Amino acid sequence: MTHDDRRRREIDPAPYLHLLEERFGIPLEAFADFAFFRPNRNTVWIRRRELDWSGGAPALHAVGFPFFHPTLRFPRPTNAAVLRFGHLARRSVLDLNRMQLAAFVRREERPLDADPPLPAGDHGYVIARSDGDIVGLGIVRPAGDGRPTPTLEGLVPSSWIDDGGLAIAHD
Repeated sequence: MTHDDRRRREIDPAPYLHLLEERFGIPLEAFADFAFFRPNRNTVWIRRRELDWSGGAPALHAVGFPFFHPTLRFPRPTNAAVLRFGHLARRSVLDLNRMQLAAFVRREERPLDADPPLPAGDHGYVIARSDGDIVGLGIVRPAGDGRPTPTLEGLVPSSWIDDGGLAIAHD
């Protein structure tokens, strides 16, 4: 088996999908039409299962996208995954006003002013939404270590931001 063959071999996504279901309430059924691959130790990729590779397999990046970072201290979905599936989340979703959104996309760590508030003691990864649109992944850090209150920091890649804010297309 060649290196490329190993990179294209489908993997069992259960460990990653259960983390998404547990943290964000995204139903497992949402991923039924997708196949998952782990081309390297740092990233799990996703693609539509229906793609026909009978004419030879294209490069993975041509048919899918990075879905999950399993080797981080706290494994997390990618922002691409959050943008694609975040609308299905039933928990750990924060609605941001315009001022909060501006700080979020600049990746500024700001005191958390969530409406509705997160459950007491909740911290970790959250999905940010503004005006009904999914914005990306953020992290809520608990009070302590010099923080008098919990804080929120956006994890949207700086390359996705333009001078006017997020550079993502809307339908």
